[in-house]
Amino acid sequence: MTNFSSKSERLLKSGEFAELCGTTKETILHFARMGVLLPYRTERNRYRVYRPEQLYDYEFIMLLQKTGATLDDIRQLRGQMDAPSVINHIEGGIEQLRLEAQHLLNLANDFEQQVKEAKEIEAAPKATLIVREEPALTLSCVTIDRPTEDHHLAWLRNYIAFMRDKGQRHVQPAGMLLKTEGLLTGRLMPLAFVTQDAKVGESLVIPQGRAALWYFSGTLNDFHQSLKAFAVALEASGLTPKREALIFDRASYLIQQKMDEIACKVMVPVEE
Repeated sequence: MTNFSSKSERLLKSGEFAELCGTTKETILHFARMGVLLPYRTERNRYRVYRPEQLYDYEFIMLLQKTGATLDDIRQLRGQMDAPSVINHIEGGIEQLRLEAQHLLNLANDFEQQVKEAKEIEAAPKATLIVREEPALTLSCVTIDRPTEDHHLAWLRNYIAFMRDKGQRHVQPAGMLLKTEGLLTGRLMPLAFVTQDAKVGESLVIPQGRAALWYFSGTLNDFHQSLKAFAVALEASGLTPKREALIFDRASYLIQQKMDEIACKVMVPVEE
């Protein structure tokens, strides 16, 4: 490890400095060519040497890149910025890092939920009515215009475009809200997308209580037939839906191998 407290000046060759920064020699040389991180000096033997404290210059460049700045931008900024400007850019970089950290945490939580749902769907009996007590569930409901061709993929594209317009680029749907009328007649009649991100859409709270569950794995065509079987099973059991149903299908890609297949859980609060 480099001794920063040494009284004698310790200069590092490009490779040594790259190792200190945790990057490659090629990156350090590229930064030098771009004029954003120049060597302390060039020796007679043409070796570029750096001072250990230039590590902080390297970290500053990394921070600015996290904010979306290019190397050309950074070269111009470093030639023009006064101390207050430097501080402002650092503060902006810190906030960007926090946002990225939060996004990564949200992404990890989302994947964790998808894996949990995939395991639940895999383990559950298919096309079998299950009635049990379910905990309260809080979601957000996002209603957008459906395409005239009534195609789910086109509707999903509309949702993604809508989210991007709202600055919510990474918010993926957890499933859909279904009309009870459609459920009782064995038809898929979506009302809106649902997401677990509370920052978008309208709040949707499903209170704790009895719910009918229906698990399915297969083709989309077979799913419509399965919904009819679900409607028949509800009627035979004397159960009446209390509110709209939910379909959770975002774990499909973890389970199914073909594009026209779906793996999902349908849930609807019920009463006798």
